[in-house]
Amino acid sequence: MFIVVVLIGVGAVVSLFIVGFISLEKGEQHRRQFQGELDSGRWDFGDQPALFAVAQGIVKNDPDAIRAAAKASQWIASP
Repeated sequence: MFIVVVLIGVGAVVSLFIVGFISLEKGEQHRRQFQGELDSGRWDFGDQPALFAVAQGIVKNDPDAIRAAAKASQWIASP
């Protein structure tokens, strides 16, 4: 009887470690995705992809890309 209780206890502890490890892996995957969005600049312009395109044109110092993205954006008044 005592061995059954010990086996159930050990099984429960091993199960908790497995569940904890899986949870940590999911959190790490989410963190990597979030860090990628932060590094690319998408997090700052998430709901405004046209402004993100303008920002990319500015970073690349490409006047044609800036003009094309600004014309496509409803938030920027282009002449």
